[in-house]
Amino acid sequence: MANEILFSGDLGQTYFICLRRVLDFYVWYDTGTVFEAWGTGGRDQSDYGMEATYQGGGVLTVDAPGSLAAGRYLVQTFRQYGDDPADDDTFDGAFVFEWDGSQQILFNVDGIDRSNDAAKSLARSAAIRGNKAKQNKFTGELTIRNADDSEDLLTVNFTDDGTEITRSIESM
Repeated sequence: MANEILFSGDLGQTYFICLRRVLDFYVWYDTGTVFEAWGTGGRDQSDYGMEATYQGGGVLTVDAPGSLAAGRYLVQTFRQYGDDPADDDTFDGAFVFEWDGSQQILFNVDGIDRSNDAAKSLARSAAIRGNKAKQNKFTGELTIRNADDSEDLLTVNFTDDGTEITRSIESM
């Protein structure tokens, strides 16, 4: 199967994604076919970026790794400006990607059951891509909201135990 990860983007722009496991925020390292802590072995964005293919009409796709286990993942999208992904490329958006081991688990959007419908995935992706965010200065909690600021989409909590900061994401 190919082109399982779908998102929206602009014509004429080059995009790539970083795929992160929500459980621990480890990032997919395609060459090693493993999830690992960011920066393992001195690796950076150029090692973790997965190239997106423009399909027309503002739709971009990325092949899900063949060995990707069922689970919930965070897809971070970036605009690429050089020949290869780089740490200074622009973050463009993020969305939660749920995978059953062979295909994306799609959501009910606008009350329409769109099981296995790419439009459903794009609608959710677009809702998060055009998001707003607010962060509580005291607790550090980051809430990502939809574009019209009427619904929470994700909440990111940060815990600092004095030696490390732990992040957790809750999908609404």
